[in-house]
Amino acid sequence: MKSTLSLAESMVAGIIICAICAVCIFGASGCQKSDTFAGFPTVEVRLEGEAIKTETPAIDVKGHIMIPRELIEETLGVSIQETRDSSTDPREISIDLSPLGEFRRQLASAQEQLSKYALQSASEGKVPIPSRPVKLNCPYVLLSLGVSPDCSFVDKFGKGGMLGGSMTYIYDNIPKHIDSVRGRDSILVYDVDHEVGFDILKKAPACMDQILPFTPEELSEYAPPYIWFRLDTWGRQRGIAVVGSSEDVQGDIAALANLVASGKVPIDRPVTPQVDTYAMAAEPLNPSTIPQQPTVVSSEHFEVVTHHSCVDDGPIMLTWAEETMDKLLTVFPDALETVPYVSISVTVPSGKLQYGTAFAHTASNPPKITFIAPSLAVKENPYYDKDWYIGNIAHEFMHCLYEKYSLAATGKSLSDRDVPMWFNEGVGEYARLTVLGESKFDAKQAEQYDPAIQKIIDEGLSSVDAYSGGAWALRYMNSEYGHDKIASLMKSKEFSFSDAMKKELGVTLTEFEEGLKEWLKKR
Repeated sequence: MKSTLSLAESMVAGIIICAICAVCIFGASGCQKSDTFAGFPTVEVRLEGEAIKTETPAIDVKGHIMIPRELIEETLGVSIQETRDSSTDPREISIDLSPLGEFRRQLASAQEQLSKYALQSASEGKVPIPSRPVKLNCPYVLLSLGVSPDCSFVDKFGKGGMLGGSMTYIYDNIPKHIDSVRGRDSILVYDVDHEVGFDILKKAPACMDQILPFTPEELSEYAPPYIWFRLDTWGRQRGIAVVGSSEDVQGDIAALANLVASGKVPIDRPVTPQVDTYAMAAEPLNPSTIPQQPTVVSSEHFEVVTHHSCVDDGPIMLTWAEETMDKLLTVFPDALETVPYVSISVTVPSGKLQYGTAFAHTASNPPKITFIAPSLAVKENPYYDKDWYIGNIAHEFMHCLYEKYSLAATGKSLSDRDVPMWFNEGVGEYARLTVLGESKFDAKQAEQYDPAIQKIIDEGLSSVDAYSGGAWALRYMNSEYGHDKIASLMKSKEFSFSDAMKKELGVTLTEFEEGLKEWLKKR
């Protein structure tokens, strides 16, 4: 039965707010009754009608201020009711905390999540299997410099499209493919060593903002290999697989692809593979292993961007480039007016970039030529000496020059015209011959090109590779028609190569090839 408490008893029944909160949230402490509280009512705490603690002292008189019961009720929204049971002594006060039940459940849930996170953090960095893992199906694959087209991401998930060779090449060509890339998930496989850090990502065109939703600063915080996915505005998965600083880049790419296939890669958290079993939290990058910035040396017409591990090669390559150009200008005097500036990238071997690699990005602005560092290549094979590099600088520069000639004369890139490969590579070999001279050229290339002579005589230019066939075709063209005709053929305004040859040389392609065969028979 209920009874009315006196004012004094109400004051005795009051407790401080902080004590109430402690009881609400954590459950009252198991204090033992003592003489201090003799004659004071005890508190029974109920949550949704169920007692969660009994025999808890109502107050602690040491240093605490007692608060009237009515104020507690008003502040916390609780109901303090006195109950009298003839079998109990002293009287008990029941505090019904049902209105705080939802708050307590939310707090308990948050504490549970924190406990799980703490447990995960203590468990060797293992990342739990995400509730919504990354799932790829025929993504568009983008490949940076140093990554082979035979990429594990294509083998695992199919190819919804592929573009790459270098970030520069991607930037130059992405406008033609942007709709295809945006229409599906995508993954950029990025070799941080060959692209020399992440700064080149700052040059990405605006159309790639959603495709590469990562900043160079945040990517540089983690040590490769790792993979990171985010969702774009339309819910597409946009990923980057960062590799480098490893002797087995292809193996690292395969491990990252396997990790995605396992269904253990979360959205918006960089992870790295661990024995192909767990997704491990990507480790912060050790400052001592942060890739150094490339060194750049330059002149009026060239810049050489050199990997941090072979900085001494930069000045050497710049000197060789200048020597090469001095010789090319004797036969192509307008070369530097047409291609006034070239960037040469000097990097280290990895993936498809092996010793002997040399290629040009003719559509870049400025054009870019990539080489493996000569100091490393010559140790692998003495064949890669100064003559090899000077010859290849001339060859790759000629690709850049021919591209500019074509754009100026026809408004079209060489890739949009029907120029035969033997002529395209042939003008490069003609440039090599020009800068090396016949004796050095033959000493360097005879083993590769001499076996092609008989096959060309018997079966024609199409029976041999473009380099061998082009080398002999251009030597014949120079011998029979002269250098000026080679230059005029490169600059011809005729869109069709066969029409250009007929106009500039006065022969058809078939007649030219027959003349080449007769010339080779006399050698």
